[in-house]
Amino acid sequence: MSVENSYEMIMQAGFAAFAIILLAIIFWLIKQLIRLQRDTNEVLSQNNVINKSICNSQIKMISTLDSLYDKVISRPCIAKRE
Repeated sequence: MSVENSYEMIMQAGFAAFAIILLAIIFWLIKQLIRLQRDTNEVLSQNNVINKSICNSQIKMISTLDSLYDKVISRPCIAKRE
């Protein structure tokens, strides 16, 4: 073998090893992205449950305030002069 052939083989082996390393990094990154997406979906579903709970609580509060408003309006005004 000549020196040029040995350099070519070393360069090809180095390139192949670098390509394998890059593929491994890409697969690892894809795995991390999938995990991150799964975690994000879980957080979003929990936020939806909390938002529904808050919405229900606000609906109850609005109905309570409406009934309180009706009670206050039905009473005679204290500041009104007779």
